Amino acid sequence: VGPAGSNEPLVDGRGLQGLSTSGPVILFDKNFSSLVVAPMDNFKNAVHYMHKGTWESGVSSEVTSLPSGFQHRTMLVAGVGITATMEKWGKLLRKAYGTNRKHDEDRNINYLSYWTDNGAYYSGGAWGEAGGGGKFVNEQSFRAVASGLEKQNLLKAVKIWQLDDWWYPGHGGVYSACVRNWTLPPATFPSGLKQLSEDLQTPWLLYVPYWCPQNVYTDDFKWIYSYNPDSPELVYAEPHPDDSLSFYRMLFDYGKRNGMAGFENDYLDYNFLGFPLLRKNLGAANKWLAGMNTAALERGLPIQLCMALPSDLVASVAFDSMTNFRASTDYGIDDSNTTLQPRDYNINIGGSSLLGFALDLRPSKDTFWTHRPFNCRGDPKANPDACGRWGAHTNPGSNNELNAIIATLSTGPVGLSDKAGDTNATIVHRCIGADGRILQPDKPAISVDSMFSQWGDAPTSGDVSVTSTTFGPEETSITLFYLLSVDVKNPWKLKENDLFPKVFHDTSEWVLYTWFTDHWATPCLNGARALATKCLLAKVSSVNDLPSISNNRPVMVANDTHVFDLWLLSPVVHGWILLGEEGRYVRTSRYRFADVSFFESGVRVEVNGIPGETISVTALEEFHDDFIIHVKTVTFTTSGKQSITFGNN
Repeated sequence: VGPAGSNEPLVDGRGLQGLSTSGPVILFDKNFSSLVVAPMDNFKNAVHYMHKGTWESGVSSEVTSLPSGFQHRTMLVAGVGITATMEKWGKLLRKAYGTNRKHDEDRNINYLSYWTDNGAYYSGGAWGEAGGGGKFVNEQSFRAVASGLEKQNLLKAVKIWQLDDWWYPGHGGVYSACVRNWTLPPATFPSGLKQLSEDLQTPWLLYVPYWCPQNVYTDDFKWIYSYNPDSPELVYAEPHPDDSLSFYRMLFDYGKRNGMAGFENDYLDYNFLGFPLLRKNLGAANKWLAGMNTAALERGLPIQLCMALPSDLVASVAFDSMTNFRASTDYGIDDSNTTLQPRDYNINIGGSSLLGFALDLRPSKDTFWTHRPFNCRGDPKANPDACGRWGAHTNPGSNNELNAIIATLSTGPVGLSDKAGDTNATIVHRCIGADGRILQPDKPAISVDSMFSQWGDAPTSGDVSVTSTTFGPEETSITLFYLLSVDVKNPWKLKENDLFPKVFHDTSEWVLYTWFTDHWATPCLNGARALATKCLLAKVSSVNDLPSISNNRPVMVANDTHVFDLWLLSPVVHGWILLGEEGRYVRTSRYRFADVSFFESGVRVEVNGIPGETISVTALEEFHDDFIIHVKTVTFTTSGKQSITFGNN
């Protein structure tokens, strides 16, 4: 599970392929009997390597010495179903390491955020104009963004603001700008980090890719330096593993004093493959990561891993500050211009999300625009320096609603990066509650097992992923499924193993709701008949009863390039169905629904919100061959909790 092949300039032709794909390997047959083979320790120095019909697994031959009594363990886990077996492996590994990630402390994965990375409207000088004066992002730009969000009643919903590889003094002579001094340039940001954070009413998610060989901290700590024999002039630095803990304590103390609430470490692939000391010394890379983790835990700072190798993700089972990882390429990278991840388009994250799910790491699809501003709709040939120079049908600025749905279903960040005053509030409110809390499913949307099949089970085009929410104790629980299909051009049927956990049995009944009808949210009107008015797409009792998936709706807006559908599959319990909250992509988020109880003649839900917030909840009652739609609206009082009952208790 991981990259299909090398995607690193530091790997090609240098014999490091085994280190670039050193995560778990899952073997399966056409019946999805599965076996996970994975290292159980020494993660950063372990390898899997396929070469000329042989499979090599163990410790990298680059390691120069091993201590007396050295032990390296490999874990084998068998099961039925790809997702089920990966979950089983992940639970066993996390239990062995006592993993307890600090998800609840991470604003980045729980609340709406604003981003400035590659593809964002305010990403350094990428667009040639910053909207607030000048060609480079500046303080005026940020204040304009905050003002625009406030006018749309969204500023208080944004709980963290990310700064990317342009925000600090450095130079771009490496692959991305190395850090010389981790501070805002006073010429463009005269207020400084702390004051600007207070003025924007939002803390920072601060970013580091790697450090310049000469930086303001050079004399205070020991450093290690990269080496690429093909480009020896491209040198960057990281704190020596022996000084990792003291360095990150210093760095994070500075960040906390200046409004920092989260940390993003980018280029983790380069930060391992590019450093001979980390590759050749057993445990050195792990020690570097451990220092960062300990310093972050001490200060209550969650960490996002970016451009991580599978070995980074697996190693993080020992590092509870590490809560999420980038599962996609940059939003600003168009698939037609890169060989990094073919068929990615920044939205195909279902495969990498499988690894994150097993490890309890939240996947991130990166930032997105909710709307393409008018100044970004020009002809790129006529004005190659304009905002629209990448064309109307590429990221950023196309497939906006699809990006929002994928971010919401990922359980990771929902990170806006719109031009000031140009956010589509309708799309945003479909992702969050009034307080900015992301209304997520229980687990990331993962490619269905059939997507991995090599025996003709997968769709001939496109992608299908599934996620779910579950309520109640295990023995009496109910599960609702969300299915997202993208670009499935030919009708395709789900298979038994594609819904995880498996739920259909001889007496089960389910209904299928489709979020969209043409360009609009599918209406379910109070008192109407659900099947007759097409509130529901179908009533089913097995996977075989489900309609074929075929994405034949029109594109949402003219410059979109993908077609998609979002389905909700909900069980019939005692003749009642919960369809959940109107107007949200995830209608049954467990953040909103604290409890769901079915009884013989109805259903009762306990819902959370903030004082003054109003929501509408839909339930269906079985009536002959159809269902009666019931919609109830509540406004939260000071307690932030409400109980809603449908039917007779």
